[in-house]
Amino acid sequence: MTGLYKYCIFSFVALCAGLSAIAQTDQDGLMMNKNLFCTGIIYNTSNWNKYWEGTNLRENLNLGTVSSRSINLMGNYGIKNNLNLLFNVPYISNNISAGTLRAISGLQDVSTWLKWMPIEKEVKNGFFSVYLLGGASMPLSDYIVDYLPVSIGLKSNTFSGR
Repeated sequence: MTGLYKYCIFSFVALCAGLSAIAQTDQDGLMMNKNLFCTGIIYNTSNWNKYWEGTNLRENLNLGTVSSRSINLMGNYGIKNNLNLLFNVPYISNNISAGTLRAISGLQDVSTWLKWMPIEKEVKNGFFSVYLLGGASMPLSDYIVDYLPVSIGLKSNTFSGR
């Protein structure tokens, strides 16, 4: 099989799967029912060799092409019908094609959120809902933060609310 043929088949399958999939995120209007657990793995890849500095498109020949890959284990557990616990555990691998920096990979920062829906009322043609969201993240490994853009994260403890 040629590379183009494989790419076309993979793209078609991914498109078809995406048409019928319903994702759950920390900010959507979906809730997992009590005692149900849903998990999945997400894979991302990206690379760049130019970047914008104001209105100037720059190329950093000291880095070459910066490549990043991540695999995320994500999940959602229904504590109650209106209270969910969500999590994300990412493994990240960053690399450059030129220069003296070395590739860095490892577990980044675990993130957890509580999503609560205190109000859901049926109205004429739908529902009115109120969601409250709180989350935190913290580093899972002792990764190096000093070598951006190769570093896999900023090693920050964060808290958020919406």
